[in-house]
Amino acid sequence: MSYETLLEIMENADDPQQALKEHKEKQQREKAARKAESVLERAQRKAEGKPFFTNEQIEKIQSWLSQIKEPGEDRRTVLEKCKTNPEALDYYLERANKDAQFNRRQRVNALLNKNPDKKRAYISDASTDTHNVILTVAIRGVGTFEMLIPQAKYNPWLLAEMIEKEMIH
Repeated sequence: MSYETLLEIMENADDPQQALKEHKEKQQREKAARKAESVLERAQRKAEGKPFFTNEQIEKIQSWLSQIKEPGEDRRTVLEKCKTNPEALDYYLERANKDAQFNRRQRVNALLNKNPDKKRAYISDASTDTHNVILTVAIRGVGTFEMLIPQAKYNPWLLAEMIEKEMIH
């Protein structure tokens, strides 16, 4: 859940905790449905003798290669490796996800810069990691860091309270 989504829920709901609970349950249902679809798709692909990779995975790598301005010939080489080698596919997906970390840190710093009266800013990312929420925090004059919080234990209300009370330094 993004910082913006959390603020929207807090500002617009009659019962913010109930609204957050419903939002989180909806996200969990959607995530479970996506996972079930993915498992079914992989089984179908295997039964049909199709490749181990998905177009979405290749598109994610291709998008990342464009973002880092990889030359065209090198892009083609990387994509061909990913289509023929599962280890290469895993490697480049991991690299693309590391750049997602860079993007999260840029976003949290932008939030801090947009709010000069705030000492801290944070965003949470529940979509990148299937088991954890990635919390990215920026502290003015100190830097940024990330924490992995198991999704089952993530409580954004408690987190917001801790940050507001300056329990996270």
